[in-house]
Amino acid sequence: QRTHRAQCDFHVVPCSNVTFGCETMGPRKKILAHETQECEWRMELCPRCETFCTHKLLEDHITMCTKWKETCPVCGKTDLTKAELEQHCDPDHGTCPDAQVSCPFKDIGCLEN
Repeated sequence: QRTHRAQCDFHVVPCSNVTFGCETMGPRKKILAHETQECEWRMELCPRCETFCTHKLLEDHITMCTKWKETCPVCGKTDLTKAELEQHCDPDHGTCPDAQVSCPFKDIGCLEN
């Protein structure tokens, strides 16, 4: 009797993501689906950097993920992180061979690129 009660599918249990902030409780038979498919506090892998993040914060993480590899829209160089792409395309100190570089005298009137 006691063993069954502890393992019964209708026994109410907390979501295993309670440590991350989930407060959901439900019958054992339904809580697994909640934990793996519905819970906004479930852990998911960032497709860009393979870091674990809660589902609730994953979208924000992806937009700011610094490990995502991008391609330079000007010269086509690949495998650049967001920071590397910014540095690569910097008009003053970048390494992009096809970047438009303004004349150093544009501030005083030169219109040449």
